[in-house]
Amino acid sequence: AVENAERDPHIGAIQSKTMQYHLSTSHVERLNIIDTIGFRLLRSRRLLNVGHVEEDRGQYDQEIEIFGVEGAVPFFRREALESCRINGKIIDEDMFWYGDDLDLVWRMHLYGWKQIYSPAVIAYHDRSTTKGVSRTWQDYFSRIKQRRQIPIHKRGLDWRNKRLARLKNDYWANVFHNLPFILHREFMELVYIVVIEPSVLLEVLKFIKLIPKTLRKRRTVLAQAKLDSQAMQKWFK
Repeated sequence: AVENAERDPHIGAIQSKTMQYHLSTSHVERLNIIDTIGFRLLRSRRLLNVGHVEEDRGQYDQEIEIFGVEGAVPFFRREALESCRINGKIIDEDMFWYGDDLDLVWRMHLYGWKQIYSPAVIAYHDRSTTKGVSRTWQDYFSRIKQRRQIPIHKRGLDWRNKRLARLKNDYWANVFHNLPFILHREFMELVYIVVIEPSVLLEVLKFIKLIPKTLRKRRTVLAQAKLDSQAMQKWFK
Protein backbone atom coordinates (compact mmCIF):
# COMPACT_ATOMS: atom_id res chain seq x y z
CA ALA A 1 0.00 0.00 0.00
CA VAL A 2 2.81 2.40 0.87
CA GLU A 3 4.62 1.51 -2.36
CA ASN A 4 1.46 2.20 -4.35
CA ALA A 5 1.06 5.55 -2.61
CA GLU A 6 4.65 6.42 -3.45
CA ARG A 7 4.15 5.47 -7.10
CA ASP A 8 0.86 7.34 -7.41
CA PRO A 9 1.15 10.93 -6.14
CA HIS A 10 -2.63 11.32 -6.38
CA ILE A 11 -3.26 8.91 -3.48
CA GLY A 12 -3.99 11.12 -0.50
CA ALA A 13 -5.01 8.55 2.10
CA ILE A 14 -4.90 4.82 2.85
CA GLN A 15 -7.58 2.91 4.74
CA SER A 16 -6.52 -0.15 6.70
CA LYS A 17 -8.50 -3.33 7.15
CA THR A 18 -9.57 -2.27 10.62
CA MET A 19 -10.56 -5.16 12.87
CA GLN A 20 -12.33 -5.20 16.21
CA TYR A 21 -10.76 -6.23 19.49
CA HIS A 22 -12.00 -6.75 23.01
CA LEU A 23 -10.06 -5.09 25.81
CA SER A 24 -10.46 -6.46 29.32
CA THR A 25 -8.55 -5.91 32.54
CA SER A 26 -6.47 -9.02 31.93
CA HIS A 27 -5.86 -9.23 28.17
CA VAL A 28 -6.58 -8.00 24.68
CA GLU A 29 -8.58 -10.35 22.48
CA ARG A 30 -8.24 -9.78 18.75
CA LEU A 31 -11.50 -10.66 17.02
CA ASN A 32 -11.99 -11.96 13.48
CA ILE A 33 -14.65 -9.29 13.06
CA ILE A 34 -14.19 -6.36 10.69
CA ASP A 35 -14.73 -2.92 12.14
CA THR A 36 -14.47 -1.04 8.84
CA ILE A 37 -12.75 -0.94 5.47
CA GLY A 38 -13.75 2.68 4.93
CA PHE A 39 -16.68 4.97 4.22
CA ARG A 40 -19.41 4.56 1.64
CA LEU A 41 -22.00 7.28 1.10
CA LEU A 42 -25.40 6.19 -0.21
CA ARG A 43 -27.69 8.22 -2.46
CA SER A 44 -29.73 8.99 0.66
CA ARG A 45 -26.50 10.39 2.14
CA ARG A 46 -26.52 7.68 4.76
CA LEU A 47 -22.94 7.06 5.84
CA LEU A 48 -21.81 3.44 6.07
CA ASN A 49 -18.73 1.80 7.49
CA VAL A 50 -18.23 -0.89 4.86
CA GLY A 51 -17.79 -4.39 6.28
CA HIS A 52 -18.79 -3.33 9.78
CA VAL A 53 -19.30 -6.32 12.16
CA GLU A 54 -18.83 -8.82 9.33
CA GLU A 55 -16.72 -11.91 9.94
CA ASP A 56 -13.50 -11.67 7.95
CA ARG A 57 -13.73 -14.46 5.37
CA GLY A 58 -11.45 -12.81 2.85
CA GLN A 59 -14.31 -10.96 1.15
CA TYR A 60 -12.36 -7.70 1.37
CA ASP A 61 -8.93 -8.90 0.30
CA GLN A 62 -8.71 -6.75 -2.83
CA GLU A 63 -7.25 -3.26 -2.85
CA ILE A 64 -9.87 -0.77 -4.07
CA GLU A 65 -10.52 2.95 -4.24
CA ILE A 66 -13.09 4.07 -1.67
CA PHE A 67 -15.13 7.18 -0.94
CA GLY A 68 -13.23 7.92 2.24
CA VAL A 69 -11.02 6.64 5.02
CA GLU A 70 -12.69 6.29 8.42
CA GLY A 71 -11.49 8.38 11.32
CA ALA A 72 -10.34 5.55 13.61
CA VAL A 73 -7.01 4.64 11.97
CA PRO A 74 -6.43 6.80 8.86
CA PHE A 75 -3.11 7.20 7.05
CA PHE A 76 -2.78 10.52 5.22
CA ARG A 77 -0.30 11.98 2.80
CA ARG A 78 0.85 15.23 4.37
CA GLU A 79 0.56 17.10 1.08
CA ALA A 80 -3.08 16.04 0.83
CA LEU A 81 -3.86 17.26 4.33
CA GLU A 82 -2.14 20.58 3.74
CA SER A 83 -4.05 21.12 0.50
CA CYS A 84 -7.34 20.69 2.38
CA ARG A 85 -6.85 23.64 4.72
CA ILE A 86 -9.83 26.00 4.87
CA ASN A 87 -9.19 29.30 6.63
CA GLY A 88 -5.95 27.77 7.91
CA LYS A 89 -7.66 24.70 9.41
CA ILE A 90 -7.47 21.09 8.25
CA ILE A 91 -10.17 19.90 10.66
CA ASP A 92 -13.33 21.96 10.95
CA GLU A 93 -13.57 22.96 14.60
CA ASP A 94 -17.34 23.47 14.28
CA MET A 95 -17.65 19.69 13.84
CA PHE A 96 -16.51 18.66 17.27
CA TRP A 97 -16.31 14.91 17.99
CA TYR A 98 -18.36 13.62 15.05
CA GLY A 99 -18.48 14.26 11.31
CA ASP A 100 -15.06 15.90 11.02
CA ASP A 101 -13.65 12.79 9.31
CA LEU A 102 -16.53 12.73 6.80
CA ASP A 103 -16.01 16.42 6.09
CA LEU A 104 -12.28 15.98 5.51
CA VAL A 105 -12.44 12.93 3.24
CA TRP A 106 -15.27 14.49 1.19
CA ARG A 107 -13.14 17.61 0.71
CA MET A 108 -10.15 15.45 -0.27
CA HIS A 109 -12.26 13.89 -3.00
CA LEU A 110 -13.38 17.28 -4.25
CA TYR A 111 -9.73 18.35 -4.40
CA GLY A 112 -8.84 15.36 -6.56
CA TRP A 113 -7.15 13.06 -4.03
CA LYS A 114 -7.67 9.30 -4.25
CA GLN A 115 -8.38 7.27 -1.12
CA ILE A 116 -7.40 3.61 -1.17
CA TYR A 117 -8.41 0.65 0.97
CA SER A 118 -5.51 -1.76 1.39
CA PRO A 119 -6.06 -5.18 3.03
CA ALA A 120 -2.29 -5.41 3.52
CA VAL A 121 -2.55 -2.77 6.26
CA ILE A 122 -4.11 -4.25 9.42
CA ALA A 123 -5.25 -2.19 12.40
CA TYR A 124 -7.50 -2.76 15.43
CA HIS A 125 -10.20 -0.54 16.88
CA ASP A 126 -12.37 -0.97 19.97
CA ARG A 127 -15.73 0.36 18.76
CA SER A 128 -17.53 -0.72 21.91
CA THR A 129 -20.97 0.76 21.15
CA THR A 130 -21.66 -1.55 18.19
CA LYS A 131 -19.42 -4.51 18.96
CA GLY A 132 -21.06 -7.83 18.17
CA VAL A 133 -24.25 -6.28 16.79
CA SER A 134 -25.09 -7.29 13.24
CA ARG A 135 -26.94 -5.16 10.73
CA THR A 136 -29.90 -7.52 10.33
CA TRP A 137 -33.45 -6.49 11.21
CA GLN A 138 -33.40 -9.15 13.97
CA ASP A 139 -30.83 -7.06 15.83
CA TYR A 140 -32.59 -3.73 15.29
CA PHE A 141 -33.61 -3.36 18.93
CA SER A 142 -30.16 -4.44 20.09
CA ARG A 143 -28.71 -1.56 18.09
CA ILE A 144 -31.15 0.85 19.73
CA LYS A 145 -30.14 -0.44 23.16
CA GLN A 146 -26.44 -0.04 22.47
CA ARG A 147 -26.94 3.37 20.88
CA ARG A 148 -28.52 4.53 24.13
CA GLN A 149 -25.18 3.86 25.84
CA ILE A 150 -23.80 6.83 23.90
CA PRO A 151 -24.39 10.10 25.79
CA ILE A 152 -27.27 12.02 24.25
CA HIS A 153 -25.16 15.10 23.49
CA LYS A 154 -22.83 12.93 21.39
CA ARG A 155 -25.80 11.52 19.48
CA GLY A 156 -26.86 15.09 18.85
CA LEU A 157 -23.43 16.02 17.56
CA ASP A 158 -23.52 13.04 15.23
CA TRP A 159 -26.82 14.27 13.73
CA ARG A 160 -25.73 17.89 13.45
CA ASN A 161 -22.19 17.48 12.15
CA LYS A 162 -23.01 15.01 9.38
CA ARG A 163 -25.48 17.54 8.02
CA LEU A 164 -22.95 20.33 8.29
CA ALA A 165 -20.53 18.20 6.26
CA ARG A 166 -23.19 17.67 3.60
CA LEU A 167 -24.10 21.35 3.48
CA LYS A 168 -20.45 22.27 3.14
CA ASN A 169 -19.39 19.77 0.46
CA ASP A 170 -22.34 18.42 -1.55
CA TYR A 171 -23.07 19.90 -4.96
CA TRP A 172 -26.65 21.18 -5.26
CA ALA A 173 -26.98 19.33 -8.58
CA ASN A 174 -26.27 16.04 -6.82
CA VAL A 175 -28.63 16.89 -3.98
CA PHE A 176 -31.48 17.46 -6.46
CA HIS A 177 -30.51 14.33 -8.41
CA ASN A 178 -30.84 12.19 -5.27
CA LEU A 179 -33.54 14.22 -3.55
CA PRO A 180 -36.19 11.43 -3.24
CA PHE A 181 -33.67 9.18 -1.48
CA ILE A 182 -32.47 12.03 0.77
CA LEU A 183 -35.99 13.11 1.77
CA HIS A 184 -37.03 9.53 2.53
CA ARG A 185 -33.99 9.02 4.72
CA GLU A 186 -34.47 12.35 6.52
CA PHE A 187 -38.14 11.57 7.19
CA MET A 188 -37.37 8.12 8.60
CA GLU A 189 -34.58 9.50 10.77
CA LEU A 190 -36.81 12.31 12.02
CA VAL A 191 -39.49 9.82 13.06
CA TYR A 192 -36.88 7.77 14.91
CA ILE A 193 -35.53 10.85 16.70
CA VAL A 194 -38.98 12.12 17.73
CA VAL A 195 -39.99 8.71 19.09
CA ILE A 196 -36.71 7.39 20.52
CA GLU A 197 -34.29 10.30 20.98
CA PRO A 198 -36.24 13.60 21.17
CA SER A 199 -33.37 15.36 22.97
CA VAL A 200 -31.39 15.22 19.72
CA LEU A 201 -33.78 17.89 18.40
CA LEU A 202 -31.96 20.39 20.62
CA GLU A 203 -29.19 20.36 17.99
CA VAL A 204 -31.52 21.73 15.32
CA LEU A 205 -31.19 25.33 16.52
CA LYS A 206 -27.42 24.99 16.77
CA PHE A 207 -27.36 23.61 13.24
CA ILE A 208 -29.42 26.55 11.97
CA LYS A 209 -27.08 29.03 13.68
CA LEU A 210 -24.09 27.44 11.92
CA ILE A 211 -25.64 27.55 8.45
CA PRO A 212 -24.32 31.02 7.41
CA LYS A 213 -20.79 30.20 8.58
CA THR A 214 -20.89 26.81 6.86
CA LEU A 215 -22.12 28.34 3.60
CA ARG A 216 -19.15 30.72 3.62
CA LYS A 217 -16.82 27.73 4.01
CA ARG A 218 -18.75 25.96 1.25
CA ARG A 219 -17.96 28.76 -1.20
CA THR A 220 -14.27 28.42 -0.41
CA VAL A 221 -14.34 24.62 -0.75
CA LEU A 222 -16.19 24.51 -4.06
CA ALA A 223 -14.16 27.38 -5.52
CA GLN A 224 -11.06 25.19 -5.11
CA ALA A 225 -12.70 21.88 -6.14
CA LYS A 226 -11.12 19.94 -9.00
CA LEU A 227 -13.96 17.43 -9.43
CA ASP A 228 -17.34 18.54 -10.74
CA SER A 229 -20.76 17.29 -9.67
CA GLN A 230 -20.83 14.52 -12.27
CA ALA A 231 -17.48 13.12 -11.08
CA MET A 232 -18.71 13.15 -7.47
CA GLN A 233 -22.12 11.62 -8.25
CA LYS A 234 -20.58 8.22 -8.99
CA TRP A 235 -19.64 7.85 -5.32
CA PHE A 236 -23.24 7.98 -4.12
CA LYS A 237 -24.25 4.33 -4.38
